[in-house]
Amino acid sequence: HMVSLLMPPMASPLARSQEEIKDTLGDADPASHVLAHAAARELVSSGGVREECWVIKPLSERMAQELQDPVALATQQLPGWCDQLLRYGPFLLQFRVRKEYFHLSSFGLGRAVHRLLQQQRQGMDGQGGGGGGGGEGGGTGRHASHGHSHQGSHHHHHHHQYRRAPTSAVQQLKVQVSRRKLLASAEKVLEEHGSRRVLLETEFFNEPGTGSGPTAEFFSLVSKEMRSPNLGLWRGESHHDGLYPQPWSDPTGGSEERMKDQKGGGGRPEGGRGQKLRQFACLGRLIGQALLDERLLDIRFAAPLVATLAGRQASQSLPAALEEMERVDSALARQLQALAASTGLAQWFEAPESGQRSERQEQEVGPGKIVRESADADERVSALCLTFCLPGEPEIGLLGPSGVPVKPGVEGLRSDGGLGEDVTRQNLGLYVQRVLQVGLREAVRPQVTAMLTGLQDIVPTGALWVFTEEEIMAMVGGVGSEMGKDPEEILEALACDHGYTRGSQAVRWLVEILAEMTLEEERHFLMFVTGSPGLPVGGLMGCCPRLTVVKKVAEGHARALGQAGVDAMLPSASTCTNYLKLPDYSSRAVMRERLLLSLRHGQHSFHLS
Repeated sequence: HMVSLLMPPMASPLARSQEEIKDTLGDADPASHVLAHAAARELVSSGGVREECWVIKPLSERMAQELQDPVALATQQLPGWCDQLLRYGPFLLQFRVRKEYFHLSSFGLGRAVHRLLQQQRQGMDGQGGGGGGGGEGGGTGRHASHGHSHQGSHHHHHHHQYRRAPTSAVQQLKVQVSRRKLLASAEKVLEEHGSRRVLLETEFFNEPGTGSGPTAEFFSLVSKEMRSPNLGLWRGESHHDGLYPQPWSDPTGGSEERMKDQKGGGGRPEGGRGQKLRQFACLGRLIGQALLDERLLDIRFAAPLVATLAGRQASQSLPAALEEMERVDSALARQLQALAASTGLAQWFEAPESGQRSERQEQEVGPGKIVRESADADERVSALCLTFCLPGEPEIGLLGPSGVPVKPGVEGLRSDGGLGEDVTRQNLGLYVQRVLQVGLREAVRPQVTAMLTGLQDIVPTGALWVFTEEEIMAMVGGVGSEMGKDPEEILEALACDHGYTRGSQAVRWLVEILAEMTLEEERHFLMFVTGSPGLPVGGLMGCCPRLTVVKKVAEGHARALGQAGVDAMLPSASTCTNYLKLPDYSSRAVMRERLLLSLRHGQHSFHLS
């Protein structure tokens, strides 16, 4: 109780000094050393210390033991030190332990029991589906063909259909979807069933494949469509650090009413903006369902957006806002930094936060003061011909309809949004401040709120607090598609069965071919074999079930042709088991040609049951 009074749940205690914490709590308090460690980490965090340096392995193992009691987890009856540690010092625990805590404690008793039982089965079998993901009782495969396999019973007038899966420890839901209407199907399925936290399994119309393979592909394809520039949801779609919502003019106009309608209060919102809000909410639910079922999405978000989804409060300081903008729009961030440097405003960015400055410091380092003292600042600012609109968004004014508070000495600002207001040396500081506030916060608030609302339909509020932004993105989108350039490392990550061993010539050729693949070819290979273009945490070694190479034998006419028949065959895959079925080709060149042909023509369809 003392800790909860001193440290609000969402306020970091890391800024408190080690001695202050010990003096406040006393050495007898079991949390004092943890909090002192947290404070020490804060003091050296700017020194480039790696995250793993703070992990205490014995503590992680002790926590892992506590997580074996599903009833204690579901009823939130873990020992008090566990709760304090996870709240104030999660960085002391290994990622795998925090991830296990998240899955066992966030989704109810049924999910926790199911996960623990599944882990026991995997321990006995030596392999298995990852976490809570993967449908039961089904298999699926691909082969390279331009046709489709049809099932007579799969004729429907709607673009999705529900069917109950076999019963298990958690409730499952099978749904059939149309590849042509993926977004509409995903929106309806997740809106109707997301909050139930069912184990979702998808099949595609007119394709006999079932199980985790088509399900993994469903998550990948829907998320890929969600990041399409055609939807107009994102700014800087090509930005390497991830996606961030496209700013809107008048972001507060009617947004609350739209969200109420979206939740079912008064019909569906109409218009382009209402549709986009539904798509953001759908994306939030998709992220939640992916975390719930341990599926990977083919999408990446900018770190500031991930931090908001995790419930972290953004810093109000200008230096921190500039760092955020660097992760969202690096070109704009550089422009603002250059503008500050050329006018003397850079000193203001480096000064303490406004809430921590005295009145005298505010006068000494305030933006207006610094710019006025620069002899040629007026000419430099005027030459830029800037107005109070968001760069790149001329319809978005930086001053709201009712105006914003203006510091003393800044004159001439209108309260019409500022679209026609020139930026001068007197109001330059306000301009930079408003670009950051509007671009990062105000103009994207409805979109982020919709996304967060959808996410919280499935993932409890604050459950992601124990992870860093990078860890959350690794859980949601994987760790990339690079399998590595060392054939021996790739071979170590593979399993071989049913006719092949690691010493087989065909397997040696395969790992050499994989090591030479381009990034796009690697994405296609992973999509072909696993249903997802990315790798989970742990890389190729982290695939579960393990990616396995098995011999594909010739049958019928191909068998009668001997080796020529084998060379004419194409590889196929069983995505439920991560099996690559590889013929024993006569040469490395033939294998490469046939494999790449399969990757080009064997995507986005499941022809084998």
